[in-house]
Amino acid sequence: MTLSERPEPPAALRDVATHAGEWALDPARSTVELSTRHAWGMAPVRGIFRTVAGQGTVTPDGKISGTLSVGAASLDTDHAGRDKRLHGHLFLAAEQYPNIVFVLDGITPDADHVNVAGTLTVRDRALPISFPAQVSVSAETVTLDGVAMIDRGDFGVSHNILGMAGMKNTLTLHAAFTKR
Repeated sequence: MTLSERPEPPAALRDVATHAGEWALDPARSTVELSTRHAWGMAPVRGIFRTVAGQGTVTPDGKISGTLSVGAASLDTDHAGRDKRLHGHLFLAAEQYPNIVFVLDGITPDADHVNVAGTLTVRDRALPISFPAQVSVSAETVTLDGVAMIDRGDFGVSHNILGMAGMKNTLTLHAAFTKR
């Protein structure tokens, strides 16, 4: 692809360098949700991570980096027994690995969205992931909305009695950052 063939970046990223500085995640306006299937794929399971934190940096030359962290023990599926198992050693091992962390390596504009690339660490495994997202920028706030598909087995979270629990998981992210 030549430079002239590159798609026009989304409007939110055309002048990204004008937003240079430090940005802090606003946990009150941000959500990280998990969804999967249970009972051999017949029953949906949804949960939300109640503890989220993060930060981002935009350099004067437009390079974007950042970190998003969720508390493993904050996963809430509205079912206390299931949550206890998910927080336990067979799944998230929240006592030993209290945070699930995504480190942003970069954002690449595409025709009508951006591609987010980085490293996701669950338990003791760090793997590269990428996913499409929508981004919007104002003078005060940057928001990122994306969906990442995760195979929990890739992260060593493979416990699955009789194949009941889904291995494929969807993480839905709404992250609102405010300038520091």
